[in-house]
Amino acid sequence: MMTSLINLSDRKKRILQFIIKEYIDTAEPVGSRTISKNKDLGVSAATIRNEMSDLEKLGLLLQPHTSSGRIPSAEAYELYVQNLLFEDLPFKNTDDNMKILEEMNIFDNITQINALIDHSLNMLTKITNYTAFAVSKKNVQAIYIKHVSLVKINEKQVVIVTVLDNGQVNNCIANMSTDVNDDTIKLMGSMINDSLVGKNIAGIDIDLLDFIRIKLDAYASLFDDITMNLNSAFINENTLEFALDGATNMLDYPEFHDIERAKSFMDFLSSKDEVKNILDKQGIQKNDINIIIGNEDMGSVVKDCAIITANFHYRGSVVGKIGLIAPKRMDYDKAYSVISYIQSKINSIINDS
Repeated sequence: MMTSLINLSDRKKRILQFIIKEYIDTAEPVGSRTISKNKDLGVSAATIRNEMSDLEKLGLLLQPHTSSGRIPSAEAYELYVQNLLFEDLPFKNTDDNMKILEEMNIFDNITQINALIDHSLNMLTKITNYTAFAVSKKNVQAIYIKHVSLVKINEKQVVIVTVLDNGQVNNCIANMSTDVNDDTIKLMGSMINDSLVGKNIAGIDIDLLDFIRIKLDAYASLFDDITMNLNSAFINENTLEFALDGATNMLDYPEFHDIERAKSFMDFLSSKDEVKNILDKQGIQKNDINIIIGNEDMGSVVKDCAIITANFHYRGSVVGKIGLIAPKRMDYDKAYSVISYIQSKINSIINDS
């Protein structure tokens, strides 16, 4: 069970925060002497050693080698992200970033979603020097619904079959909360088909679903069961695109100087299914941003990484996500502020165009 921030004294919080930020910057274990040089803390080396020992017992610090300094644990990063990372970090207008901010103005002239994503990834890698990626619905604004039908399997299960104008046929199973008969399924299928045929799959939003729900009237609760699966009926692996930028950036970091580890990371990035499975994991949520901190359950590569993703929306529906993969000692403050900024730009452009 993760330590609560409430259980830490103010001094322990400040020391832990200092160690995390120092380790992010240097990738070297942090010793008490280094911490004691920070005049803002105003604590002796002996006191710091005692506090570090307590933090280690709490599982927040690790000692990689005997007589070495300490490094943050995965639990420490989680505590930091949940409680010590500011919620609304603005993208900082420092001198180093001014040129990049000027380049970001190009966003305003981009109307094609693929070009917008490519430019966003380039900006993310340029600012952070991490690996950037995007998962998006393929040409969603150019795919239209040709036919929708419901096929009853039994009283509790219905197959939703969709045909798109690009020739793609999808199907998925909807589990019904109450028993359904053949006549009900036939009626619902006809009304849903009439309401959706000719619609762009990117335009299936809450307003449209509410409109269909009202039309179905007495069958509204059954439609809710169908609605939970509609997205899967239109979107599958064939309608998803995966984009990547800065794949070799990770090789600049000490954690990936080992040839075998570097090779494993590149192999991981080449497997779209593995990457997408990781991206689906629920991490720490801050607004519409998901922060995943690697652990032993995620495999030998991802356990040493941190992943931060942000959804982008079209007419109220999620149509993709953009994100960063970095060593676990990611500069969370910078990554969060940058990806939040770019997320807002993407959302603004695709919904105002």
